Amino acid sequence: HTQTFEKIILKPLYNLDSEKDEVPGKPPYTRGIYENGYQHHPLKICQVATGSNIKGTILEALENGQNTISFDVNKMGSEELIILLNDLPIEDYPLFLETGSGNRQEIIMEKLAEVNGLSDQQGAVVRDIITEWAERGSIPTKENNALSDWFHYIKNWNLSSPTIKTILVNSRPYHEAGADAVKEIAYSLSLGAHYIFEGMQAGLSAQETAEKIIFSFSIDSSFFMQIAKLRAARKLWFAVGKAYGQ
Repeated sequence: HTQTFEKIILKPLYNLDSEKDEVPGKPPYTRGIYENGYQHHPLKICQVATGSNIKGTILEALENGQNTISFDVNKMGSEELIILLNDLPIEDYPLFLETGSGNRQEIIMEKLAEVNGLSDQQGAVVRDIITEWAERGSIPTKENNALSDWFHYIKNWNLSSPTIKTILVNSRPYHEAGADAVKEIAYSLSLGAHYIFEGMQAGLSAQETAEKIIFSFSIDSSFFMQIAKLRAARKLWFAVGKAYGQ
């Protein structure tokens, strides 16, 4: 037997009987949300394009098998962003953009809707406002106003772009600050639950808010523990959903 950093005892051998009560595509979704795994739902390959020739990098990646469009938007102006999006096949590939702090998310969602219309587009244009505050080490004086303003936008985007996810739960800062897998999941679930609460305060249902959320977990070299972390996160997020009546 081996004890992990999280003080979890690993057995020397695991077999099919270890998971006989849980199957893919069935609650609590420990082994994934799809009954056939990813045979009919291929994993999304999402490499963030950077540099001076983002368009060329993205097009080359798509030719080589990448099935999403993702690039660093933090140093781009709104006009530059519009030109780039006009030159990319965003109707054929889902977008995955992490917008970061400031008003970039509002600009991107508004500009994308104006230029191309994203009512049927898949993907994510997301930020994690609370984790941004944690990284900065300070909370705005009018914290409640900042959250309510953000969720006002999210509610409107749910009408104009209902299939685009807009809320990120980002565990990376907690992971890099030394949190073990247990703490990383705890911080992430508490953020997700609070975002559901804020969404309900803004007039969205728990289901509508949850459908806007994506989780981003850091993965390190403790391979089996990281797999266990992702599985545990799925299971516990299902429990959070049940608590909200989903």
